[in-house]
Amino acid sequence: MEDTFRFHDRRASIRVKAEYPALCTRFDNVGRQRDQRISHSINVSLGGARFHSNFPVNTGEVLDITLALKDNLVTFKAEVIYVTPFEGQGFAFGVSFIDSKPQDRINLNQFIYHFQGPIER
Repeated sequence: MEDTFRFHDRRASIRVKAEYPALCTRFDNVGRQRDQRISHSINVSLGGARFHSNFPVNTGEVLDITLALKDNLVTFKAEVIYVTPFEGQGFAFGVSFIDSKPQDRINLNQFIYHFQGPIER
């Protein structure tokens, strides 16, 4: 019997390469703004994104992320799903979007489907 490898992509939407600046706002344990740091997106989808930063974040941490996509700023509340070292410089972290304004979802949707770069699977 021959072994076969089956790739299963858990993502529910297209993820596109998108390298844009983002402002990540962190909060303390009572919900007060703790700090804001600049990071850069690596890729985005309708459900989440991957970022590169020089500051650490924690898995499970909730961030407000404002992402500059072309001519629009989109803001999302996002939960950090994973954190890994990034090519010896800083960190890469993946987030799942958990809340946003309707117009920000529309702008992100338009960006992905009208300005998409290479699709990542």
